[in-house]
Amino acid sequence: GTVYCWSIFSQEIADYIGFSKGATEWAFSFAIFFLGMSAAFLGNIVEKDIHKSSLI
Repeated sequence: GTVYCWSIFSQEIADYIGFSKGATEWAFSFAIFFLGMSAAFLGNIVEKDIHKSSLI
């Protein structure tokens, strides 16, 4: 849902915070990249301790 919402509201967000649309798209790209990388590397840890992590 976040990616879809971003594509709709990216220009309004850029106007609101006072940056160009390109600058805000780079920030979103970095966020999505690190989200994917953390899921790839930390997914195994969560799978090993699924019961402990669900309590937190």
